[in-house]
Amino acid sequence: MNFLLDVNVGTTVARALAGAGHDVVRAALVDAKLRDGDILGWAVREKLVLVSCDADFGELIYLHGAPAPPRSSTSNTSRTRWRKSPSASWPSSTRGCAKPIWP
Repeated sequence: MNFLLDVNVGTTVARALAGAGHDVVRAALVDAKLRDGDILGWAVREKLVLVSCDADFGELIYLHGAPAPPRSSTSNTSRTRWRKSPSASWPSSTRGCAKPIWP
């Protein structure tokens, strides 16, 4: 699965996803000043699951009708399930903020 991490999602989440065998792109490493609309457009164009710690993307999708990025098959995955994975564990430092964004 291919993930795009918003600028507010850090190394811990990136490492956990990569450690579980996913392809991960961090927007902050490309341009830390990217706007939410640009990040959302990138995720939609490249068919990347977007992970963010803010609710602005939901507003763009639901209130302003922006296209949504693809859904993740792990979208309802709880931290417990991440911990069961032999190759990765859900980072406790996220405190539940990093979630895939979908309609």
